[in-house]
Amino acid sequence: MLGFMRRYDHSYQVAKKKMENGDIGDVILVRCYSQDPISIIEGTLEYAPRSGGQFIDMSIHDFDLIRWLTGSEVKELWATGGCYEFKQYKDWDDGDNVSGLMKMENDAMAFFFAGRAAAHGSHVETEIVGTRGTLRIASVPTDSLVEVMSQHGVCRECYQDFITRWHDAYITEIEEFCDCVATGRKATPGVIDGTQSTKIAFRCKESFLTDKKLTLE
Repeated sequence: MLGFMRRYDHSYQVAKKKMENGDIGDVILVRCYSQDPISIIEGTLEYAPRSGGQFIDMSIHDFDLIRWLTGSEVKELWATGGCYEFKQYKDWDDGDNVSGLMKMENDAMAFFFAGRAAAHGSHVETEIVGTRGTLRIASVPTDSLVEVMSQHGVCRECYQDFITRWHDAYITEIEEFCDCVATGRKATPGVIDGTQSTKIAFRCKESFLTDKKLTLE
């Protein structure tokens, strides 16, 4: 069982069930945003040279979601990006902000964006556009339903680290793993899921470096 914890987040599980029920029809597009907060940039920069790069370290979670939500494999992809603020990423053949487009084997489309230094906090957002409706998860990455009204206007405070955001998902994931062991069920996501997402990540890195549209193989 691999640690793609987003599958075990309550909101993503609700969205997946609605999709399986046919609530939004067939999937047209999956849009994924993943942004780390500027508040942890020192640790992010320290880890960057050995992280494997943004596609492998960060976007791989979005690649797993795209496969899971579309129920399909990637057919073609094109990745781009740059070093918009933290120029040292160029020394590591990486970018501080990257994005990409994908065409799935079932013709669904996917878009992903990953950033290293969001001013407002940790922001993971996903939207699934279907032929009969749209699902949007965490468009405002708030840690509660509290709205702060002050001289600065009306706002919601955001998560400042991914551990807080995915706390409940980690617990659900551990519980599922333990139950699989106890009952002898096959755990998911498995090795194939990890292999496919890793292939996507490396091909995105290659596309980013060569500025070419690539197939998965």
